[in-house]
Amino acid sequence: MPGMWPFGRDEAPAPKAIMAPMPTSGPAPILTTGTPAGSRSRPEGSIPPLARVPVLALSALVGLVLLARSGAPAGIVYSIDESYFVAAGRRLSWGYADQPPLTPLLAHLMDTVFPGSSVGLRLPATLLTAAGVAIAALITRELGGGRRAQMIAASGYALAMLPWGQILYPATLDVFFWTLLSWLLVRWVRLHDQGRRHDGLLLAAGVVTALSLQTKYLVPALWTVLTLSVLVVGPRQMLFRPALWVGGAVAALSAVPGLLWQSRHGWPQIEMGQVISAQGRTDVLGALLAAGLPAGVLLLGYGLWHLLRSPQLRAYRFLGWAVIGLLAVFVIAGGRDYYALGIYPVCFAAGAVELERRRSACWRGWLVIWPVVAASAVGVGLSLLPGSPAESDHREQADRVATAYRSLPPDTRGEVAILTEAYTQAGYLERFGPQRGLPRSVYSPNRGFWHFGAPPETSEAALYVSGNEPGRLENLRRHFTRAEQLVAGEENSGVGAVWLLDGRRAPWSEIWPEVYYL
Repeated sequence: MPGMWPFGRDEAPAPKAIMAPMPTSGPAPILTTGTPAGSRSRPEGSIPPLARVPVLALSALVGLVLLARSGAPAGIVYSIDESYFVAAGRRLSWGYADQPPLTPLLAHLMDTVFPGSSVGLRLPATLLTAAGVAIAALITRELGGGRRAQMIAASGYALAMLPWGQILYPATLDVFFWTLLSWLLVRWVRLHDQGRRHDGLLLAAGVVTALSLQTKYLVPALWTVLTLSVLVVGPRQMLFRPALWVGGAVAALSAVPGLLWQSRHGWPQIEMGQVISAQGRTDVLGALLAAGLPAGVLLLGYGLWHLLRSPQLRAYRFLGWAVIGLLAVFVIAGGRDYYALGIYPVCFAAGAVELERRRSACWRGWLVIWPVVAASAVGVGLSLLPGSPAESDHREQADRVATAYRSLPPDTRGEVAILTEAYTQAGYLERFGPQRGLPRSVYSPNRGFWHFGAPPETSEAALYVSGNEPGRLENLRRHFTRAEQLVAGEENSGVGAVWLLDGRRAPWSEIWPEVYYL
């Protein structure tokens, strides 16, 4: 159906391009449609061809690098957050205390198909990060960028996202959804300016928004600043397209089950937001540095400036103001520095297009750009080296808990519940514990794990793994008649002591609400 299929052809007949008057000096003329200099023979309404071979090669390279990193070391290590996601996925729900359901669902699916494999677990992050490289090039193409511009923007995206793409993390998924959403909006604006309706792009944007809402609850902030920006600088016609509101309804309906879960459990996501804000507010500099040094930050700043100033990018100015609006929202609200990362690819694309457009820079500009990209690649490569000390600490802690568990009399083991101070400890004990003879289920009164439930009433004792907060242990041991340290902790190593708490004074149903903490 014409106008509804989002990936419409660009081969439709179009009127001939209108050339600006030929100057006698200065930069080469630019098409009134914003086409880069050097493409004057291309008819108005068309866009440069996609640099398929180099873009796909870069995308494949990113995927291969992430695959190689995913298996190191020994192909068995999860990050502390990934261990938690797997644990959450074993308790599938419409919502969780700290996130929507998509990441735990993916973790559960991957761990079912590839049990115990970090490569398999991280496969969604690997594939989406690699695909995002191509989407960044497509955004650049929509803005009029040719082969060089597409490769610059794709490289900027790759360098910014490689550190995130190496683990299955909500932010990794959400950045891809925001990048895809940006491409849909940029393409709709370009086609709309040519008098061609492809409102299916707006409907698709609603579907992508629905997926983003199942990953993190940040995309409403994006749409809020986008709407305000469109109202101020246009294109206001976007807000009156029925497809946009149908897509919005789809996104809103997708969020209902998660919101009902939050309502039934006292809105723990709001509490988590307050905790994150209290842990330290980001600033504008920190948010910008999330784009990656030095290439990402330079490309981000250059692109944002031209989104706001360039006459050729006038139709997309609302995206530049959206970037500024998002940064303001997240700085004021106390968000993390990477929260706005998903909107940065538009700036990468705009910066790359302007670099290509300015023929006066000629080869001297490329001699500056590619060394900067190379320096960024070296820095990113160093960050991907395997062997994080925390990874070995996880398995060492599991060994120590298993030693303490085996030291108990056989009849006592069946009555012992494994408890941890932190939700991260519980996640990796569920991951590494069963292969060491520990019970499959682990409990923690911390954050999302508390909502997974208390130990069974048949557990009269607890094997408790302490952390960095002695007060948490004291709060728990007052509910028992006896506390004995079985294994000492190692100070400043991340390896906690293991305690046996025996002689439970009250039912777990009464103890559990009293020991909950964020």
